[in-house]
Amino acid sequence: MEGTQPQRRNAGGCRSIGPILICAIFSMIGIKKMTALTKQFGSPGSDMDYGYEVKRGNADGDDDVQDIATSGQICLENVSSRTITNRTIPNVIHFIVQSKCLSKEIAIAHTHNWEAIDQHSIMYHDQRSIDAYMSRARKDFPAAAATYKCALDPLAKMDLAKLMILWDHGGIAVDIGHVMGPAFQNGKLIQDRDECIFEVDDQLAVNPRFLACKPKHAALYAAIVRFITMPFVDYTSTFPYTLEKRNDVIGFARTFLTGFNSDDGNITIRGLFEGDEIAQINTTAINGELFTSLPMNNDTRNEIRLGLIPKEDQEQCKAILRNDSYALDIKSLLDLVGYGTENVTCREGLKFIGSKFDERSILEGRKIPKILHMTSKSHCFADEFVETISKWSFKDYSTFMHDDVAVDRLLSREWPEFPLLQEVRSCINTGAGMADLWRYLVIWEYGGKSVEILSSSL
Repeated sequence: MEGTQPQRRNAGGCRSIGPILICAIFSMIGIKKMTALTKQFGSPGSDMDYGYEVKRGNADGDDDVQDIATSGQICLENVSSRTITNRTIPNVIHFIVQSKCLSKEIAIAHTHNWEAIDQHSIMYHDQRSIDAYMSRARKDFPAAAATYKCALDPLAKMDLAKLMILWDHGGIAVDIGHVMGPAFQNGKLIQDRDECIFEVDDQLAVNPRFLACKPKHAALYAAIVRFITMPFVDYTSTFPYTLEKRNDVIGFARTFLTGFNSDDGNITIRGLFEGDEIAQINTTAINGELFTSLPMNNDTRNEIRLGLIPKEDQEQCKAILRNDSYALDIKSLLDLVGYGTENVTCREGLKFIGSKFDERSILEGRKIPKILHMTSKSHCFADEFVETISKWSFKDYSTFMHDDVAVDRLLSREWPEFPLLQEVRSCINTGAGMADLWRYLVIWEYGGKSVEILSSSL
């Protein structure tokens, strides 16, 4: 990077979909467990819903049920404004709150500040509407409903809902406990060409209280995938959903997509990355506050937090997430490689090498099966390759040779965990890239070890 101008990557027509999917596959353990949770807690029915219709601001489009203010409370109301058509990020500000009825002091301070902003709609999403929205089945993120349901921290539920709303509709998401400062410039901080904006400090740590993105931005996809894998950690450790974890979700997406790595302390860095206009705002170097936190006591904080699922459901979530036993479908693997049905005649000078299955390679209680996966164009090899492959012959191990037919058979399957896989596959134009994608998927589905044909065991 020279000065403040980051380097632009040449990503071709596929941009960042490919690496994001690989990123998703890297998070295998978490997604596998969340897939199990989806079967337990996922919403019924086969209809896939890609979002919700914004109708006066409720996430489920239903305004028939009204929040009722108690003594000392005021109920927040949504504010509609015309759309700024020449701006990529929609001029809609989203807030998530347990109830639209808040303590009078907080409600007055919040509405007085935010309703002064020009040409922006303000949408308050309460728990009733968010719960309905997040419980819907989705094709793009099939584990999102279970992740939201099983989140053990109210802040975690809010963050996931915020990411999903931005993914579906775009806009500006701000934590409910903040009001805009002078540096926000009544929304003019967001330029017309901006596609996603992150708030950072002088150490480039991302502040998750604010995020603005266009719909379907690749950064949001990366953040959601990262988030879905996190409940596994939360349920098996004593660490709460801290600011560091919030930072990790958003910061991972920013770093993964842009490669931002600057210590020059600039106020704003804008540039082209993967074809997307991404900006990061260094709030430690600007004049005035970007946002100001409202003073809140513990009662008020509890008032705005989203509620959690009942204890008995939490125990079910824990039981599934802590279950490390996954049955290997060995028949499916044998069928995949065509075990026992190979009928190959190799030309002179080449030798046939097929798959070898040993029942002792599947041991109950062993997490990584004693299985070796190799891939090659065919089952016919020259002597030097035969010698190298023979060094991978171990006692009690099965070795499966996946030729081009087997590789294509695996990649052509329907993968509900990775709904963009076929789109990604069409973007990979090298054999090495396709082999890497196959390698991640075969380990994801069957476990074991993937080894290179040209490598020898030590």
